[in-house]
Amino acid sequence: MLDPHVVLSKVVPVWRWIRWRSVVVGLVWLLAFLAFSFGAETSQRAGIPSAAWFVRAYYAVGLFVLGGLDLGLPEGGPAFWRRALWVAFVLAPTITAGALIDGILQAINPQRWALRRMKHHFVIAGCGKLTLHYLKRLREIHPLRPVLIVELESDSPSIKEAREVYGAYVLSGNIASRALLELLQLDTAERVVLLTDDDLANLNAASQILALAPSLAGRLIVHLSDLQLRHAVTTTSLALACEVFNTHQLAAERLVARTLGPHFEATGSQDTVVIAGFGRFGQTVLDALQRHALGRFERVILVDLEIQRKANAFGARVGYAPDYERSSILGDLRDPALWATLEERIGQSAEAPVFVLASSDDKANLKTALWLGQKYANALVVVRHFQASSFIAEVATEARFVPCCEAEVLIESFPVSWLAP
Repeated sequence: MLDPHVVLSKVVPVWRWIRWRSVVVGLVWLLAFLAFSFGAETSQRAGIPSAAWFVRAYYAVGLFVLGGLDLGLPEGGPAFWRRALWVAFVLAPTITAGALIDGILQAINPQRWALRRMKHHFVIAGCGKLTLHYLKRLREIHPLRPVLIVELESDSPSIKEAREVYGAYVLSGNIASRALLELLQLDTAERVVLLTDDDLANLNAASQILALAPSLAGRLIVHLSDLQLRHAVTTTSLALACEVFNTHQLAAERLVARTLGPHFEATGSQDTVVIAGFGRFGQTVLDALQRHALGRFERVILVDLEIQRKANAFGARVGYAPDYERSSILGDLRDPALWATLEERIGQSAEAPVFVLASSDDKANLKTALWLGQKYANALVVVRHFQASSFIAEVATEARFVPCCEAEVLIESFPVSWLAP
C-alpha cells in the first residue's frame, strides 16, 4: 500500500480536460448518430431514422446509459449501418462501465492511481526557488509536459505556485527513499532533476535512481550547492552518468566572462579584487577567476566572518593558483572598521579596484555597494543577489554598480538539452 504520509496533490489545468476518452466518446456517439441517420432500425423503437436530428442525437447519447433507453437490438435498415449500430451498442456501455470503474479506483486510492497513469513525465526533487526557476524555463518550451515534484516538506511555500502556476503534480516524501522512488514510474520518465537543498540526498537519490532505472543515465540532472563537493565527485562513475551542476558556478562563470574580464581588459593594469563574503558564491567566483582570468589581476583580498576556516577549506579542496598575491581579512561586511582596514590594504596602487559583494545577505550587499560607489569613483562594484529585483536594477544604474542576479543567470543558463525529452 502507498505510505499514508505520502500525499499527492493534483491540479488538472484547463488544457487537460479534453482527454483521449472524450475523443472516443465523441466518435462512438457520431457512429450511432450516423447509423440512425442512414436507416438503421431497432427492434423496440421503429421510426428513429425518420425522426428529427435532435431526436436521433438524443437516442445516440442514450446508448451510454447502462441498459440504454430500451431501444431493443439493431434490426432492419442497410446492412452496413446496422453493423455500425451494433458496434456503437457494444462500445457505448463499455466506455461508461470503464469510466465507472476508473472513478471507483481513484476514490479508493487516488495517489497510486494518478502515479500509475503517469508517463513521459519530468520528475523533480525539491520544491524551492531553484525548482520554480527550472519550471519557468521548462514551461516556456514544453507547456503540456507532465511534471511530478517530490518535496520533503509538505508545507513548502513554493508548492502552491508549482501546482497552480505551472500545473505540476506534487508528492510529499523523501526522494532518497527507495520505496518512494519505486512509485514514480521512473522507467517511463523523460528526465529526473534533483534540486533539493541537501547535496548528499541528491547524490544518494541519483545512485538509487540509476540502480532502479539504468536507462536514465545521461538524463539525470543533479544540483550540488557545495563547490568543494562538486569538485570531489567530478570523476566518480555516478557523476559521469549524470549532468552535475552548481548554480553559483553558472553565475560566477558568466560574471567573469561578461563583467570582470572586460573590466580587466579596459583598465590595462593588474587589478586588485576584493571578494567580500567567501561563502559558496564567493569561492566559486575565485575558482572562475583562477580558471578564466589568471594574469589579468594582481591581488585578491578575501573577507569573511569565518575567513580562516573557509580559506583553508578552499585551499585544500580546490586550490589556490600561484599567479597572484592573496590575503585574508576577518570581518563583517557591515562593519565600518573593516572598510578602513581594506582601504589601507588597497592603497593608492589600485586605480580601479574590483569589489565582489558576495555575502548571503542581499540587503548588506546593496548597502555596501551604495557606499563603495561614493568612496571609489573608478571601482567596479558587483552586487550578488538571488531573486530578480526591479528596484536593485534601477538603483544599480544610478549608483554605478553591477547587479549579479543568480536567478536570471540560472534561467538563461539552463541548456536546452536539460529541458528536452
